Amino acid sequence: GKSKELVFDHACQFFTAQKPGFQAMINDWVQDGAVELWNGPVGTLNGITSDLQLLPPQDRYIAVGGMRQLCEHMARSIRMASSNPVEVRQPCWVSRMARTRGKWALWENQDPLGDFDFIIIAHNGKCANRLLNPSGSPNCARQMQRMKLSSIWALMVAFETPLPVAFEGAFVEGLEALSWAGNNTARLRRSADSAGSPECWTLFSTNEYGKANKVPQENVPARVSDKDMLEALEAAIGTGPLPQTVLTRTQLWGAGLPLNSPREEYIFDSAARIGMCGDWLLEPSVEAACMRQAFRAFDFGMFYQ
Repeated sequence: GKSKELVFDHACQFFTAQKPGFQAMINDWVQDGAVELWNGPVGTLNGITSDLQLLPPQDRYIAVGGMRQLCEHMARSIRMASSNPVEVRQPCWVSRMARTRGKWALWENQDPLGDFDFIIIAHNGKCANRLLNPSGSPNCARQMQRMKLSSIWALMVAFETPLPVAFEGAFVEGLEALSWAGNNTARLRRSADSAGSPECWTLFSTNEYGKANKVPQENVPARVSDKDMLEALEAAIGTGPLPQTVLTRTQLWGAGLPLNSPREEYIFDSAARIGMCGDWLLEPSVEAACMRQAFRAFDFGMFYQ
């Protein structure tokens, strides 16, 4: 028969709102059908005793169909709302930038991407450092180099049959190889039309495990995906051997959650015309990423008066 699609959120699992402004943004997404409440049980799982403590009820939100769908919805909304043409290029990887005749020239490997008046970097880690170091904006480069980032392994795994657990998501305590286990199939409400299909889970390691097992993406040790994290999940659940797996995929989040922060909403070098924004400037959360005042603060029009 026709194989069924396996859907994972390999990074953000859910998000919450603390400020009215972000709640208003979420309400718009809900009205658009892009976001919904996640009402499944979420708890804290003791990895040693397998004791599960459910967390108090809270408005936890997820993107309908997965986080990628929310990003695509936002891109469509920007194009529709803008009075000027907005182009979203994907996939695209900016590998180099250079100041040329008062503008910023960008390249993807050897292919030119165009010349631009301003650059905004919503990214951190070694790729952002590679762009900024020779850019002519030492202030932005210094800020980026101060960042201390965690390394986290993400494992996407599909099981032939459902796991015997009483949660859809759990923060795991006491195990180095596992800090989170989330049931994508249940969370994204795909169970109703997936009878007989694999159950898809996302597992996260701790920062300590990620740091101790940090390797190039093209040389991932088999024990990371097929041993350590799955053995930790089995131990945490405590009901015996896990069901047979039909798929495992690992990804090292080498520039993961920040361990420190400049506590700034944005950084902008007006002379170099480079800005930096992102949740890592404040705190690692979807709310911080969306509610930063970077684009509001970047009043580009003042530079042309």
